[in-house]
Amino acid sequence: STTFAISIAVDLKLPIRLYTFVGGSLLDHNSANLLTANGTPLNLIGKDGDNNGSYTFNGTSQYLSGDATGLPSGASNRTLCAWIKPTRIPATNGETYIIANYGNAAVGSSFGIYLYNNTGTNQIALTGYGDDFRVNYSLPLFTWSHICATYDGSNAELFVNGIFIGSAPKTFTTGNKKSSAVIKITIEFCTPCAAIP
Repeated sequence: STTFAISIAVDLKLPIRLYTFVGGSLLDHNSANLLTANGTPLNLIGKDGDNNGSYTFNGTSQYLSGDATGLPSGASNRTLCAWIKPTRIPATNGETYIIANYGNAAVGSSFGIYLYNNTGTNQIALTGYGDDFRVNYSLPLFTWSHICATYDGSNAELFVNGIFIGSAPKTFTTGNKKSSAVIKITIEFCTPCAAIP
């Protein structure tokens, strides 16, 4: 299981949504967007030492979900960040741990973060549903790390603990306008994964 908190922001403005999970809350900082806990993920101590300030997931059936309407779409700027404290990392080729994502199941139409094993090399990745960007990087176990993926309309960048680790030109057309669009927050294990929505 892995524990984390997550935020979604655009530019250097206040976040569009910030889920701190303080006290186990599933409401964002505006008290406007409620996440739903699926499969009963457990509350644990958060990154700042607060009781019930994070969630842990079993990697198969536990996740948080919510309406993605209003999140950045098309080619608009966006940043997606997550504090994670992994208890394991992908160990076999093709093994993928999805952390958070939203959008549609079409190439270049989603946006998210995942961990990946590429023939024995650990990577942090930004998903664009089949148009992904991965950087070789191994996160420490049992330690809080801050992962951010950014997109400025033409370039994707990845950061760990505020340090730039890589970039690539990308053309995303992230979708989220449908009422059925969902943001999903989890650690989901799959080997190998189909394209990550």
